[in-house]
Amino acid sequence: MRNLFLIPFLFYGLTVMAQVNAGPDQIICKGSSTSLQGSGQPGYTYQWNSNPPDISISNPTILNPTVQPNKTTVYTLDGRSVSPTNLVVNGDFENGNTGFVSSYIYSPGSNGLWNEGTYAITSDASFNHNNFSCNTDHTTGNGSFMAVNGSSQANVVVWKANIFGITPNTEYEFSTWVAKLSTDNPAKLQFSINGILLGDPFIAKDPDCQWYKFFEKWNSGNATTAEISIVNQNTIPNGNDFSLDDINFSKVSHFIDDCTVTVASIPSSDFDLSAQTCSRDTTMITYTGQVSTLADFQWDFDNPTTLIGSDAGPYYVQWSSNGPHTVTLTVTDTCTSVETSKTIVVNQSPASTLTADATSIPYGTTTMLHGAMSGNPGPVSFEWSPSNMLLNAGIQDAETVLLEQNTLFTFAVTDGSNLCITPDTLTIHVTGGPLQVTSLIANPYTICLGQSTDLTVNIQGGSGNYTSTWSSDPPGFNHSGNESTITVSPVDTTIYFVTVTDGFSTTTPLSVQIIVLPQIQQLLQPTDTLIEAGQSAIFTVEANNLQYYQWQVSSDMGVTWTDLIDNLTYSGSQSRELSITNAEVSLNGNLYRCLLSGACDPVTTDAAELTVILSPEFIGILQTQSVCQSDTVFIPCQITNFTNIDSLSLHLDYNASLLQFLSLKNVVPDLNALGVSQAGNSVNLEWRSNAGVSIQEGTLFELGFLALTGGDDTIVWNPSSLVRNSYGFLPSLSLIPGIVHVNALPVAPDIAVANPDSLSILDEISIDLSAQGGSGTDLLWTSDSCSGNQVGQGTTLSIFRPEHSTTYYAKWKNQCGLSECIPVYVKISEQFSFAVPNAFTPNGDGLNDEFGAISVNKLAVFTFQIYNRWGELIFTTNNQDDLWNGTFHGKKVDGGTYVWKVGYRFRLDGKGSEQHSETGTVTVIN
Repeated sequence: MRNLFLIPFLFYGLTVMAQVNAGPDQIICKGSSTSLQGSGQPGYTYQWNSNPPDISISNPTILNPTVQPNKTTVYTLDGRSVSPTNLVVNGDFENGNTGFVSSYIYSPGSNGLWNEGTYAITSDASFNHNNFSCNTDHTTGNGSFMAVNGSSQANVVVWKANIFGITPNTEYEFSTWVAKLSTDNPAKLQFSINGILLGDPFIAKDPDCQWYKFFEKWNSGNATTAEISIVNQNTIPNGNDFSLDDINFSKVSHFIDDCTVTVASIPSSDFDLSAQTCSRDTTMITYTGQVSTLADFQWDFDNPTTLIGSDAGPYYVQWSSNGPHTVTLTVTDTCTSVETSKTIVVNQSPASTLTADATSIPYGTTTMLHGAMSGNPGPVSFEWSPSNMLLNAGIQDAETVLLEQNTLFTFAVTDGSNLCITPDTLTIHVTGGPLQVTSLIANPYTICLGQSTDLTVNIQGGSGNYTSTWSSDPPGFNHSGNESTITVSPVDTTIYFVTVTDGFSTTTPLSVQIIVLPQIQQLLQPTDTLIEAGQSAIFTVEANNLQYYQWQVSSDMGVTWTDLIDNLTYSGSQSRELSITNAEVSLNGNLYRCLLSGACDPVTTDAAELTVILSPEFIGILQTQSVCQSDTVFIPCQITNFTNIDSLSLHLDYNASLLQFLSLKNVVPDLNALGVSQAGNSVNLEWRSNAGVSIQEGTLFELGFLALTGGDDTIVWNPSSLVRNSYGFLPSLSLIPGIVHVNALPVAPDIAVANPDSLSILDEISIDLSAQGGSGTDLLWTSDSCSGNQVGQGTTLSIFRPEHSTTYYAKWKNQCGLSECIPVYVKISEQFSFAVPNAFTPNGDGLNDEFGAISVNKLAVFTFQIYNRWGELIFTTNNQDDLWNGTFHGKKVDGGTYVWKVGYRFRLDGKGSEQHSETGTVTVIN
């Protein structure tokens, strides 16, 4: 496993790639060592860590340490890099006493460092103290450094600076270079960050003026600023003189990679091997270790005669040569084992030979067996098996007992010196024997009605001249012959018996039963079914002697068939009754049959056809009509989807107070037998045909009504209406009602009024005609007669006054005609009048407070002036409606007589157009 990652910082301005490489993974054998092959950037510090911990790492701080783990171990290489960017300003003191603060006293003058607790920025400490001899800085050798005469007070800040822009949760290194200025009592200093001491105190090292670096690591945590300082921890006043240079505070980056050293176990090469064997025997050799399937086995079996086995074995080995044989094994399974060597001694097996006077004898006879043996070194002995089948098993030439069956004899020879055994065998075959039927077999034992089976009798012994005699239960089958196999075809379950004779003896009867299974008997076939789309259909079968139903469907007229399974459409697919639910038109024409399976061959039923009829929705629409009161209206009935209809019963309801049913007309010829009846407010239509009738979309008939009175009536289809097609289905109905608008006849107005109805010929004004009551669409006005010239329309009409007295007539009009007229008379008078009063009392009592000319006529020309007794004009107007209120310049005039002058014309031309001028007096009474 290889992991390369950066924890947790990157150098600014650098591209970080594989800065640290722990080297390749390795495999070693247990007890071996290896070198880790780490590599990395120069200038880094390195640290090896291991999991589990390994104390065998020769040097954990070098890139290529030697390791000898005792188990598989992961080694992690941590490369630590300090950023070259120093966050301390003037850490090399080349800018003098700037960029930091100190609790010590700055004393830069000659011998200024004689007092404790003082410091100077200098390039030669001997200038600042006669006993100091350091004159080289750490940075360049000839630059500046901080020379300090330490005080005896602990935790006093020698040097301090504030660092801003700290990155939280980041490691930083705080370091400085320190040199002794005096031999006695070396300086003891400690780093501090944000008031917390960091690490352990560090002590300036010998010799004087030799620079040594000291540093501590610090993790910023949540801090974003750092107050870093170097404090004095030496409390002994004598000595404690030191110098500081190149104070550094930088980010630290860690680059980590790991490698794995896998420790492989050394495999075992042990195996099982017996100490001795015989030259005729096979020895099994078994590997006893545990290795992977990829292990390699190096065996040496020392020239065996027979070798069977591979890899770890077991091996079956036989050596033909006597004496010791050495077997060795080396196993390699990543690591190589030591060689295991074991020895086995092969002893010479003795010789054994078995013969007989006759190897085939008649039933119930005997023969002589002869056993021969030899061996080295011996002595040798023998043993017969089975000894009970010999008359004398203690001798090499032994006679058998009377044999009635084939018998295997063994003559085993044992060498007493090594116990090796060599057997030899011989079978004595016995021919003939007692007559017996060894078996009676049927093939098969179970058949279906109409099938056959073979009966075979197996016979042994006797003379070999066999005759078989057959019979049956129930009786009916008898046969005798020398054949061993016969064929039978029973119609019921039957037991067959056989006896065999060889001319000398007869066997007892043997029997075998043949089971005859009945064929499937179909009792009820599925039948063709006609349904309407959306309805359900059921196909049913009845049969005997079956075990399983399987309904099938064919959509190609029986060419191919598919087994059905239960789903949303089909249920009972494996039962006697198949249900089809909510049948769609797509099922129309499908064939259905049932596969019937029993103990015998399956059979299929007849195929039944499913016819799915989609009865289109019957649509009947009554047209909307308008009619005038007392007129006759015919309402067409438009139909759609009059398809294969053989009967209908339509019922329509209407408002008998508005309409009176008259008759039907324009009935399509195909419905010439359409019957119609009327009862109350209903019209009933009945029709029936012996065959389905289809009529194209259009008008089926027209309903005739007499409009009795004004109003709107909806002729609705009664819900009891129905239509049936020739399949006996009732299509759904979409029956749209019709609306009859009966327009009432117009009714004459109740009253007609003129305002004014009497006026002077001089009145240049309009008169307002108005009518109330009655009904109609438009109110018409005529003059002189009901049928005279129309002067306007509307329930109110403003017209200019006529030139003479006139009678106006008002009447209502609508689409059905005109009403009677109502007259109104307007009188025109031709009299002219003019008068001027002779006194008035302008005292504000509301009576006779104003003065002016009086005329019932509207004057075409009018001028009026009033003068006081001195002839002064005090009032003038050209409007006959303007009256004088008895004031002049806003003040009431004195009571007395005043002169008035008036000029007027009744009309501008024609009668009354002459000019009139009059003068008179009026008395003002206050």
